[in-house]
Amino acid sequence: MGKDIRELHNFLWMPGWDGDSEQLRADLWEESQALDDLLGAEGKLQRNVKPLLERWKEMQEGAALFELLHHIYFLTAATEHQRRGDHRRAAENALRVAESVSIGICGSADCFPLVEAWEAGQIDFDTYTTRLAQALDDKDVPGAAEFRFSLMAAEKLGNDWDENASPESQSLCARSVIGNAAWSAVAGVDLRKKLGRAPKVPYKDLPELILRAYDRL
Repeated sequence: MGKDIRELHNFLWMPGWDGDSEQLRADLWEESQALDDLLGAEGKLQRNVKPLLERWKEMQEGAALFELLHHIYFLTAATEHQRRGDHRRAAENALRVAESVSIGICGSADCFPLVEAWEAGQIDFDTYTTRLAQALDDKDVPGAAEFRFSLMAAEKLGNDWDENASPESQSLCARSVIGNAAWSAVAGVDLRKKLGRAPKVPYKDLPELILRAYDRL
């Protein structure tokens, strides 16, 4: 599913994508069923995926579909690697979620150039999140500092990995990255509500789905 989520990203945002969109759509639907079953979500994931898939070629719905599947899949992948003892890969997958959440918040806060500057290597993650928090403060959105702290914790622990640390230390480190990524995803729901720029991500069910993935630890 991770490969197809990346293909969805390319389909939405990469000009000249030449894949089979209908096959991709069918694969994402089938994979969302499997992920729903794995999480024991009782159809909540599929119930939200279905209407987005029906209009996925429209940018708002397509972006919401990408965000929903990306967050749930990679957080689940993180917990799966953690359960198997691959703590570094667990942290790497969770960090993907935290970074993606920050990008969505930038879009809602009208400061997407920060994302472009960070991805281009013009600013580091510390500067990127500092400016994002300032943009939220400028819009009188509470919780910006806590949100930035969680993003930074995930980034520092996820990237500054110590292969020589004890297995117990690596396990706890990965758990911390997963926890911060999960919290940032749920906190992002409230931030977007406060911004008044909520996309079509399922706010009612997303926190529960995030928690179901996290509870697999």
